[in-house]
Amino acid sequence: MGPCPAPADVASAPLEVVAGALVRADGRVLIAERPAGKARAGRWEFPGGKRLPSEAPLAALARELDEELGITPLAAERLLVVSHLYPEAARPVRIDCFRVLAWRGTPASLDGQRLAWCDIARLPQVRLLEADRPIVTALALPRSFRYVADTDALAHSLARSSPRCAYLSRAMPPRSLQEQLLARGDALFLLDPATAPPPGLGVVYSLREGPLPAFSTMTGALVGDAAAARAARAAGAAFLLCSACAEDFGELSLPLYCARGASGALCEAATGELIWPAGT
Repeated sequence: MGPCPAPADVASAPLEVVAGALVRADGRVLIAERPAGKARAGRWEFPGGKRLPSEAPLAALARELDEELGITPLAAERLLVVSHLYPEAARPVRIDCFRVLAWRGTPASLDGQRLAWCDIARLPQVRLLEADRPIVTALALPRSFRYVADTDALAHSLARSSPRCAYLSRAMPPRSLQEQLLARGDALFLLDPATAPPPGLGVVYSLREGPLPAFSTMTGALVGDAAAARAARAAGAAFLLCSACAEDFGELSLPLYCARGASGALCEAATGELIWPAGT
């Protein structure tokens, strides 16, 4: 057994929390309002609570959702780990958030909190806790990004039947392809465009090509290693893309999309996959 931590170590250790983003088939997600008497009352958050010492995250999630909502999660996958220090708090909170796609029972307010099913696209307008903002970004983005070298590559990809995807392009595609993207619910992001894209489309700027312009809510950064990822986070990136699978990213508190490694697996910190063809 190791030495007992000093009181200062205990005080600075993060508060371990689990949260569940319950997503219905219609794309709405459940949020809960913090009731009167709790810190930051009146703000909204994803359901969950404190993880007990030595309790596994999924076990903690199942317990919290049962106690708070009266449901049992049946299908849950890790979405994002976020660490955040509130100005008035003595130590940071560390949220291990899971996307919950199936559960048994009907969510009900068992803790006196107000519940609401909110369209994911509307979450940025909700008074959510600051720590939950990166989770909103992860929910709004598709689970995979795909780089397309030209219009023909984009058209070919759209012709195939595939899950919702975010496409990376160096040029704005013609209106016909834009309409197909919108109809499918796909996303389009431009890499280092010379001019700003139309409203509703995001931008990915590369840290390797000079100073970053001002970030918008859904602006990401293309990074090559952990140092660049930390710099992009400090600059205000909402999500990160890495074309090489790296094992040393650690916890960035941002959605991270990586290419698969030689083993075919994603790095542990990845929120989703970046499909980046060799030679591009």
